[in-house]
Amino acid sequence: MSGDYTFVVLPTVQITSGPSAGVEGDTATISWETDVASSSVVEYGLSKSYGSYKQGETGTIHRVVLSGLAPGTYHYRVRSSAEGYQEVVSSDYTFEVSKPVVRITSGPSVNVTGSTVTISWETDVPSSTAVEYGQSTEYGQYEQREPGTVHKVVLQGLAPGTYHYRVRSSAEGHQEAVSSDHTFVVPTSGSPDITVGSYTAAPGDVVVVEIKVGERVRNVAGAQVLLRFGEIGELTNEADVKYGVIPAGGFIGVNLTTPGEAIIGVVAIRGGDGPGTLLYVPIKLRSDLQPGTYPLKLVVAELNDPSGMALQGLWVSDGQVRVSEIGPRDIAVGSYTAAPGDVVVVEVKVSERVKGVAGAKLVLEFGQIGEVTSGSEVKYGVIPPGGRVSASLSEPGKAIVEVAGSSGGDGPGTLVYIPLKLRSDLKAGSYPLVLRVERLSNTAGSVLYGPGDGTPGEVKVVRRGDMNGDDRITTSDATIALRIAIGLERASEYQLRVGDLNGNGKIDVSDATKILRGAIGLERL
Repeated sequence: MSGDYTFVVLPTVQITSGPSAGVEGDTATISWETDVASSSVVEYGLSKSYGSYKQGETGTIHRVVLSGLAPGTYHYRVRSSAEGYQEVVSSDYTFEVSKPVVRITSGPSVNVTGSTVTISWETDVPSSTAVEYGQSTEYGQYEQREPGTVHKVVLQGLAPGTYHYRVRSSAEGHQEAVSSDHTFVVPTSGSPDITVGSYTAAPGDVVVVEIKVGERVRNVAGAQVLLRFGEIGELTNEADVKYGVIPAGGFIGVNLTTPGEAIIGVVAIRGGDGPGTLLYVPIKLRSDLQPGTYPLKLVVAELNDPSGMALQGLWVSDGQVRVSEIGPRDIAVGSYTAAPGDVVVVEVKVSERVKGVAGAKLVLEFGQIGEVTSGSEVKYGVIPPGGRVSASLSEPGKAIVEVAGSSGGDGPGTLVYIPLKLRSDLKAGSYPLVLRVERLSNTAGSVLYGPGDGTPGEVKVVRRGDMNGDDRITTSDATIALRIAIGLERASEYQLRVGDLNGNGKIDVSDATKILRGAIGLERL
């Protein structure tokens, strides 16, 4: 009969957060957290056999940087060990290293001389030289020149009008660089040099009047203007008046002594060139202002260069404010809560004050949070059936939607539905949705509202399984889910949104189990 023996069962190091991979260019950063200070080891390779490993610093917060990676899909797992503990080894995960993108290091910039336009830009590697251009964001025309790192394309014989363009450069072993959309104006002979513009707003709104200068206005360093706006309202504050194309470092003075007009002076040492905004003048409309069109008259507009010499021969054009019962508050985007990878159906809604709307052109800007699932999935609502809808998705982070109907519809209701697929790697947080209303019109084509802003919204991104809202998945979240599942706690709307992982409309033990597995690294949520 043997003597008495003992053995010890060691606890296992626990992964409390991660692992996750952040990829930028040919570098991947692998991050995770553990419950005790332990080693940091990453095994990685182009298959589940791995083949390579890298060790980082010991601690509870682990970060290992893998650099010089060739393009491809990489498998990786993390390992952490500590004295007195069993080693923890994560599941297998993957990340993607793409080809490097050609980088536009300067530009694109544009120079317009009559009907000839020169577009220039530079890249970090020798690459192709191409420009897409046209009078809409569909472009439609294309010019290509010799490759290099310094690029120049000359467009000749262009008709007057506003043109959209973007540049493209590609090189072997790289992803193509495609710039965002830009515009230039080919002037009509005799176009105004100083303009006030036209605006649409509701009573009580603030209209930011932009006094703009055209491309013939060069080296302007000083300005004196008298803007007469009558009894429609008053400037919000002298300090709110700002200047634009004149370079920073000057000073501005505003005289509001006479009701209904503003005398504004700007002086600077250096000159700036048009086209651009010379002055921003915010006017708060009266809340009892009746619908109608009200003039904005530029009585005096004198410009000078840095030496004090007056700029001669400039043509001034007045503007107007169209006051309607519809304002930005009547066209709203709304706010949404979703998880990474979800599809958020953004609803552009109109209030009960929007009547007889038969046409619309809207611009929704959502940044880099995702992309519209498909142009064909953009739908319209309050406008009666029988019309058509189109969506331009050529510019990342932006959707331009146009609706044309044969009959008009009334609010309240949803004007358009725009399905937005969120990125699966999106971090928790709030992301803005910005709405620009180019036009709302009735069946006769009369403008009901626009151009103007709508009421912006946001997408609040939450993590699946994050029951306590701390942007981490831990055993605390699993405990909360279990208490809800057995009736010890009542789930909030937020908790139901992030905790119902199996989609059965409630939080049960299955959900709590999944959250626990996610907390210890056995499952990705």
